[in-house]
Amino acid sequence: MKEDTYTMRFARMSDSKRVYKIMEHMEQEIDDTSIFVADDKTFVKNHIEKEGFIAVAGHDKKIAAFLIVRFPEDSEDNLGLDLAFDEEQLNRVNHMESVIVIEAHRGNQLQQQLIEFAEPVAKAMGYTTAMATVSPDNPYSLNNFLDLGYEEMLRKTKYDDVERIILKKEL
Repeated sequence: MKEDTYTMRFARMSDSKRVYKIMEHMEQEIDDTSIFVADDKTFVKNHIEKEGFIAVAGHDKKIAAFLIVRFPEDSEDNLGLDLAFDEEQLNRVNHMESVIVIEAHRGNQLQQQLIEFAEPVAKAMGYTTAMATVSPDNPYSLNNFLDLGYEEMLRKTKYDDVERIILKKEL
């Protein structure tokens, strides 16, 4: 499959059911909540409408991959709190949340392409620090973030007692 057959775009509300179904399928496929936990339907819809955005890689009019970008601002789960950011810094943090590439499209660098699509959008909106968490048991995702210039800041127990690597990149 050629990389140029993918179209990067923003998810629409009509995409929310498909995004959620892909997320549910991934959770069942992995069957290890220490690596991946699906978000709920409300979370998905909120990130199409108001709390961030969802970037989609389309292929043949279907979703091949997506990335949820979140603007946590003063939420208690803002990853900037783990790094002792002040209030001004916290308001400039965006989270590169769930990234899922459908199995048939893996190996085409879609995670990286989605992040590269999302970063300038977040920066233009005033969110200048991109952060993410990755399971230490997911070397593919970790290496993708590191290849894009993210730095490993610390390892910490997060999200219902699972270990995560917290990553950061200044945009």
